[in-house]
Amino acid sequence: MRLLKGVLEENPIVNFGLNRFLGDSPQIEGAVRSLLEILILPPDAKHYLEMLGIFWSGSCLCFKEQIHACKHLNCPIFSRTGPHLHTHVFVLGKSAANESSDHVKGIIGAIFDSSSRIGQEHAVALNLALEDFYQKNNLSFSLHVRNSHGDPLLAAISARDLIDNQKVQAIIGPQTWQEISSVAEICSQKSVPLLSLADNTPEWATKKWHFLLQSSPSQIMQMKAIAEIVKDWKLYNVNMIYEDGDSSSTEVLSQISGALTIVGTKLNNVTSIPPLVSSSMTQQLEKLREGQCRVFIVHLSFHLTLHLFETAKRMNMMGKGYVWITTGTFTSLVHSLNASTISNLQGIIGVKNKILLSNFSGLSGKIQFTEHRRASTHTFQIIDVIGRSYREIGFWSDGLGFSKSLDQNVSYSSSVGELGKVVNPTCTLRLRIGVPSMSTFKQYVNVIQDHSENVTSFKFKGFAIDLFEETVKKLPYHLEYDYFAFNGTYNDLVKQVYWKKYDLVVGDVAIISRRYEYVSFTQSYTNPGMVMIVPVKSKTGDAWLFMKPFTKLMWILILVIVVYNGFVVWLIERNHCPELKGPILHQTTTMLWLAFCSLFSLNGDRLHSNLSRVAMVVWLFVALIITQTYTASLASMLTVQRFEPTVDSIQQLKSNNAMVGYDRGSYLKRYLHDALGLNDDNIKQFDSQESYADALRNKEIAAAFLDIPEAKIFLAKNCKGFVQAGPTYKIGGYGFVFPKGSPLLHDINQALLNISESGTLRNLEDNMLASEECKDVIDRGEETTSLSPTSFMVLFILTGGISTISLLIYIFSVNYSCSGQRAMWSLMMEVIKSWRFEKRPFSRRVHNVTESPLNFSNISNLPDLA
Repeated sequence: MRLLKGVLEENPIVNFGLNRFLGDSPQIEGAVRSLLEILILPPDAKHYLEMLGIFWSGSCLCFKEQIHACKHLNCPIFSRTGPHLHTHVFVLGKSAANESSDHVKGIIGAIFDSSSRIGQEHAVALNLALEDFYQKNNLSFSLHVRNSHGDPLLAAISARDLIDNQKVQAIIGPQTWQEISSVAEICSQKSVPLLSLADNTPEWATKKWHFLLQSSPSQIMQMKAIAEIVKDWKLYNVNMIYEDGDSSSTEVLSQISGALTIVGTKLNNVTSIPPLVSSSMTQQLEKLREGQCRVFIVHLSFHLTLHLFETAKRMNMMGKGYVWITTGTFTSLVHSLNASTISNLQGIIGVKNKILLSNFSGLSGKIQFTEHRRASTHTFQIIDVIGRSYREIGFWSDGLGFSKSLDQNVSYSSSVGELGKVVNPTCTLRLRIGVPSMSTFKQYVNVIQDHSENVTSFKFKGFAIDLFEETVKKLPYHLEYDYFAFNGTYNDLVKQVYWKKYDLVVGDVAIISRRYEYVSFTQSYTNPGMVMIVPVKSKTGDAWLFMKPFTKLMWILILVIVVYNGFVVWLIERNHCPELKGPILHQTTTMLWLAFCSLFSLNGDRLHSNLSRVAMVVWLFVALIITQTYTASLASMLTVQRFEPTVDSIQQLKSNNAMVGYDRGSYLKRYLHDALGLNDDNIKQFDSQESYADALRNKEIAAAFLDIPEAKIFLAKNCKGFVQAGPTYKIGGYGFVFPKGSPLLHDINQALLNISESGTLRNLEDNMLASEECKDVIDRGEETTSLSPTSFMVLFILTGGISTISLLIYIFSVNYSCSGQRAMWSLMMEVIKSWRFEKRPFSRRVHNVTESPLNFSNISNLPDLA
């Protein structure tokens, strides 16, 4: 085995004649390399075959792993004179007649489409590869070639003929998945390996046909190379055009989408083109031209790609402002085009596999198979179409980057610009932004005409302009744009985006449902809603004004504290003052009188207990603060002029049949009529802030309905005579306008969130309102002048706590005193009781004397006890 491995290393299969041919056919190289290695191995090479993932049993090959795939794209008819393939058989070597049969190591079958450019190149490359192999190894193979004409049925018939009649040991080709699927079934039944030249093979196919091997390299790295070019251009999205019905398209689409996602780019529009030339291509290109993204990745067959570019040329999509990136399916055959055709392909960047001029394992690098699939190529060549020819501008290598050559000491860069002057789409795409010039509130959008130097130009200022420019700075890519003034209604301006005249609109455009039929909006950058602005009037006299300094809860709390303190003082002083005793009604009135009198005087000379004096001092201190505060607040209410809205509800406007105003060109008229029920004849439009103020002062209108952003500016400038009244109606809100499906919308929304969360949005709004700030702020509400218990809570806790402590001390002392008196009285009673019943010496009670006649005889002589 070691000897066999050495022979293979010393005699590598190199060049295969590809360097003697203009075309690039890496698929045929891999197929022939693998096939010849299998056929020339002696029977004892089982271990080496297993290392390749192939099991050899007699004359049968069995593949261990499964492979992925998709089908190869058809290519157009060879534009130059090329060999016409006929059904034939020959033996490569010096000659078929003179060659000994011992030199013939195997029989190979091949199925190509001679009507396609790629099929002709594959056939020529295969013949030259076998010829070179014979010259280096003195071994020849019988090659049987069949022409399928691109017909799957004819390919299947050719495969059966090669297997049954020619006894081939393996088959190379075809190029399309439709042909591969028909041939693979026959090869699996006959146990003959089939080396597919299609771009890819579906994964499920290998589970069904174990003798199917994908010999063309994977396209994963090619998609990564394209993604790196897009990344260097700092593009946020690109378009993808692929061929409908092509089995490789699904996998290629998944690969390019994944590669673009890694570099932060999205597929904006994925367009499928039918394989047959039709008029629908013009319609699909028209949709792409109307979009904002003008960078296209093209993965089509050769002839379909040419038709695409011819159609794009007629539609003026091949010039400045458009970039087309082609995959290897087209780029590998661009050398076959004549100068007149190439001149119509301006703006094309192509990527293709690079065939290295090496004498190692293979022309395009080390040939390896993973799960029956040819390993990816890691080096790709980049071409650029300029004028009437194309040029090879450099290379991209995985893990290294871009370089002008593949020399050993060459330097690599992450920028494709290092390869020279390459078209950069970011320099040609400028957004056209519409700006309303008829805005009522110039603080949001102000379009100023500049007539200097005999040229009319415009300057764009305002909150919306500043906010948009700050938003663009937060985008992860560069965005170029120009402002254009629009003199018309807001609805007409929105439709300009729908008609593709403008790419977006920046201004005070309200977000409403009817406009969503044509365009999309960013999230609102202002508070949504509509409010009613009305004049103010002086508030009339109020008989209960004396109650207004304090809230109801404050009055209740004061009453509770007064009564509680009076009760504590009465309880402590009642034993010292006869006036505090008597009937219950008398004591109650006396207690209340004492409580309220304590608000104005201490009466310390009439208090006998120190506990009551402490409680009254603290309460008098609190009462002094409360009364002084009340006096100041009441004086302010009596001397300062107070105002109230002239209208406070929609119902009042309806009942008075009053006129109202709204902003010219606004959506509010429809809302006032449909939602709020106001009469159309009572709704009047205005076109300036001053006209609103004048109409309200002259009572031309009773109220003005404005969006919240406009109302903020109006009240900041006219805060002395007008107020906001009634509820806020949740509608509207301002946003930027984009076309439906715009790829910019998501990024702009994210940038707006960043600006809002960072406080930049609030700062911009504060700066705008500060320029219109009004110092004379009027008194709007009565509740704001009434004082609540919150302001005096500490004082209430202080006086209540002191009074409670005094009360507890008094109760404890009384209980203690009463307990001592009861103990002394009990002791005295016990002493008296003991003294009364104490026994004298030699004395007994009558019942203790023994009865005898002697005693009874003298009973008459006892003295009378009574």
